[in-house]
This record gives sequence, structure tokens and C-alpha cells, in this order.
Amino acid sequence: MSEIERESIIYDGAGQNHSVARSELKGLHEPDISKQAYFDRLDEINDTWGSIFDYMTGYEFETAVVNKQHIGENAILFLSTDFSSLTQNIGNAIELAANGAEKPNTAIIYVAFPGNGKSASISGVDRQHFINTGRFTMGEHTHHRYEPLNIAAAAARAVAWQYGKPEHISADVNGARFGLGVMAALPKDSISDAYFNGISGISPNAHYASSMLREDLAGRRERHARGEEYVPGEVTKASIREAKTHLDNIYEGWDHKALWLKTYIRAAVNAPTNLMAFKGHNDLGRLEDHAVFQDTVAALVRQEAMIRMQFNRESSLHSIDDCIRFGKLVMDNIPIELQSEDRGLELIIGTGSLDEHTLNPAGRLATERYGLRSIARFMRLVLSGDGSNITELPAEEIEVKAA
Repeated sequence: MSEIERESIIYDGAGQNHSVARSELKGLHEPDISKQAYFDRLDEINDTWGSIFDYMTGYEFETAVVNKQHIGENAILFLSTDFSSLTQNIGNAIELAANGAEKPNTAIIYVAFPGNGKSASISGVDRQHFINTGRFTMGEHTHHRYEPLNIAAAAARAVAWQYGKPEHISADVNGARFGLGVMAALPKDSISDAYFNGISGISPNAHYASSMLREDLAGRRERHARGEEYVPGEVTKASIREAKTHLDNIYEGWDHKALWLKTYIRAAVNAPTNLMAFKGHNDLGRLEDHAVFQDTVAALVRQEAMIRMQFNRESSLHSIDDCIRFGKLVMDNIPIELQSEDRGLELIIGTGSLDEHTLNPAGRLATERYGLRSIARFMRLVLSGDGSNITELPAEEIEVKAA
């Protein structure tokens, strides 16, 4: 297994002074996932794919679950990116199955971003607020009074009603933006930690649309060039062809074609909405208008949790210096009465591009394992052999060596 290099920038979570401490992460290794365990999770996705509903608003959300037997013990809420769902992108199923195989005793609840697949679109007043502010919350940091946007509150209620309260949240890129709103909507202090990979909207100088498109296309070209060789979680021609044999409920029949068409018809409105909402609202000199800053503070005011955000140096979507500045600004604006060792922000600085979650899924899973450190006793349980046996590793699987 390959070792992964990461640097961590930790903000003190207790007291009024939030100094930055740099650490070097050691002992992060790419997971070794058996094909059979991966195939079993594809079958589970096929069986659990469907919808959940918010009883208050009627909002519908596309969902699927892996390791469902562990709901109620330990659960991660995983949110898709802003133009993706199981319905329209089989890569979501491939990544979800690998994630479930890598964490066999942790339930992973997948929910598609609003407007995709079976998930309802943002509507009415919510849409206008989202375009104007880029946020999934309302309120601002000077009074520390926040409310989640209706769509985020609906997703939180639907998940809690159907599955119970998740303890962890994980998402990539703009799915992480939605994740902050959902954190602000879930029951108070119910979330232990969150891992957000490549979250957009930190840097004022980033060329949002062109950076996203360029890095995504580069990743697609590299993945498809791999041909028949792949490891579970990689999206290649071979893995797509193989995954489809396990996912007939999702990708076969006229019902799928109609749902796929409905998604792309709605995209005429949803895609411009997302672009307008996500492309700006990122000036760190104007915190009252900085969308990710406000939503991150809102999430931490609601949850006594550790949020870990990964940023990769080769991505042009953000500046690492801006990310470091952002982290300190967030922690400096947490109310004194809420400061604790369990509430804070940690930046994980890696190599690679924005598309690492699909281009290098093993590395992404390994870093998520670090990012969701409160699942430590669960992540020490790893698949061995053919996937039917469970072996417990030593408690300190990941060592953090102070620089």
C-alpha cells in the first residue's frame, strides 16, 4: 500500500487565542479493498436506491445506503456534488461502494445534491437567497444567530426521519457547501466531525467555472486512459461496464431514462443557479458577504464538532495562503462561550488537483479516514482475506507527528 503525504494546519479549539500549529501526517496508507467486498456494496446500492421525504415540506431526496446494518451505531452522511447523482453519474455508485467496502462497520448514507436525480430542486425564496449570497444558511456572524435554508433543513429532517441522526458528514467540492448548511440544520451537537474535500469558495482570486471545468476534464481523460486495469473506486471504462451489471435497478429500463431526462431538463434552471451562487461571495475582506465563512461559522455554532477541510496544492480553485487565513478568521469568530477542544477547524494540505476524489479515490478515502477521526474505533476494523473476516488493528493506526 502506498503512503500518502499530507500536511495538517490545526487551529486551537479552546481559549481566545487561535494559533496555527503545523503538523506532518504520517501513517496514512491507501486502503486495500477486496473486489468481492466492493461488489457486495454495489449490490446494496442497487437494493437501497430510492427516495426519502421531508414530512414538513414534501421535499424529496435521492438516496442509497451501504452497510445499512450499522445505522444507529455509526453513520456518515455523504452528499454528492452540485451536478451529480446516482441517477445521472454511475461514478457516484462506484465511489460509494468502495467507501463502504473500506469502512465495513460504518453505515454511509448517500444523498444527492438538490436538483439532481430524485432530489427536489431549490425553489422560491430559497433559490433567490442562494443566488444572492451563495449560502445554505441565513443570518450572520456578528450576532451568531443562524437559520438553515429550507432545502438544507428539509434534507436534515428527511435523513433523521428515515435513518436517525448521522454522527459524521463527508462531501467533495460543492457538496461540502451543502454539507455546511445541513450541519447547521441537524439537531444541536449531534455531529462529531466533518470531512470536506476540495470545498470551493475560499479564495477571491479563483476562476471558479474555468478551474472546475479544466480540472474535471483533465481527470476524466486520465481515468479513461487507464483501460481495463483499475482498483475499486476508480472510474474507468472497465469499472463502469462492470458496475452496471450490479446496478440494474438504477440504470436499466424506461423509468431510468425518464428520470435521467428529467434531471437534464431541470438543469436548464439549476445549473445557472448553482453557477451564480458558487462563483462569487468569496472576498475574505468582506466577511459579511463571504458565503463559506458564514456557513462554516453557522455549522460550528450549531455543532460542537471538528471540521476538517482538505485543499490540494495543484488545484487552481483556491490559494493555500487564503485557506490558512480563512481558517484563522473562522476560529476567531466562534463565540467565546462556545469554544472547546471538540469544536474547531483543521486544514489538510495535500498534493494533486481538485479531481482527486475520482482521480485518486484510494488517497481520498485514506484522508477521509483521518478527517473523520471520531470513527477511530470503527476504522480500526478492516476487511481481511475475502472480506468475510474482521480484524482489529492497534489503536494508533494514524500517527500525527508535530513538525
